[in-house]
Amino acid sequence: MFITKHIAMKSFIQILVITLCVDASVSCKKIIDVQPQANIGAENFYNNFNEASVALTGCYYGLQKSLDNEWMMTELRSDNAKQGAPTSTNATNLELNKINMYAANPTQPFIYTYWLNTYTNINSINYVLASLGVEYNNGAITLTANPRAKMEDAQRKSLAGQALFLRAYHYFNLVRLWGGVQIVAKIYSPEELKKLNRASVNDCYTFIATDLKAAADWLPATPYSKIVSDDLGRATQWAAKSLLAKLYLTTG
Repeated sequence: MFITKHIAMKSFIQILVITLCVDASVSCKKIIDVQPQANIGAENFYNNFNEASVALTGCYYGLQKSLDNEWMMTELRSDNAKQGAPTSTNATNLELNKINMYAANPTQPFIYTYWLNTYTNINSINYVLASLGVEYNNGAITLTANPRAKMEDAQRKSLAGQALFLRAYHYFNLVRLWGGVQIVAKIYSPEELKKLNRASVNDCYTFIATDLKAAADWLPATPYSKIVSDDLGRATQWAAKSLLAKLYLTTG
């Protein structure tokens, strides 16, 4: 009797193990068959308004990373902000003191991070502009006839205007901090970027003005009270004109 029960139990366990293995293999197969959404490459994206709009939202988010360090090189050094612990031996405060006293070197971590985050977001913006068929050549912005991202003309110009404003904003800060910098107006390979020289200050300001003029032309002149809730916080025609006015005041 005991032997019979033992054999029956052993057979039950074997069947259970086999069933679980089959279920696991089927489940794993289903998971593997699903295309990993986190691995969508640029060559398979930016095809329509929704995708380009999502990418542009990511560029707005990219502003935050630059702003994390931007105040150190602007507000802190202008004394609009004050270093509250000038005698501190804390590593972060020591680095802030160097920036505050104009004693930071090019490898200073906060400066490096700001530079990296800014150009990373510029690169993201250029991907959006490329999908919309926006090109910068010899001081002029043009729209190609057959952009990759398919959408209505008004949608295309709205996204393009916002992206141009964001790029101009970044460069307006870069040129005031470092003078002439590399103008990255399209998608470059890493090898091409290594060969890209710094532009003159005047060329940088021309580039910024060109972006802002196109943005002001393409963005709708919607009064603030009429902007729908989903678009609040996005660049507008008034934002583009205001930054352009500030550019003119800066350059004289």
